[in-house]
Amino acid sequence: MDKLASDMVKRHITLVQWGYESELNEMNSSPTLLDVFKRLPVNLQRKFCEVVAINLIGYVATFLQLLPFVDAAERAHSSFGVT
Repeated sequence: MDKLASDMVKRHITLVQWGYESELNEMNSSPTLLDVFKRLPVNLQRKFCEVVAINLIGYVATFLQLLPFVDAAERAHSSFGVT
């Protein structure tokens, strides 16, 4: 979880700092999101689906929705000493 969250945050920061915000659209591609999603533990996959379904019925999730979710999950795991 730590590596996934760290990689996602670094990628986002790099794109924004370099002025490539438009490249975030490519991060929203189905293969990219699916790759990130598959790296989550099953319980977090289910939780993210619940969060997206509650907030955005009929809407496709984005990288910028997945990023804070993964980051928060990683921080929660770290605070309990789970890696």
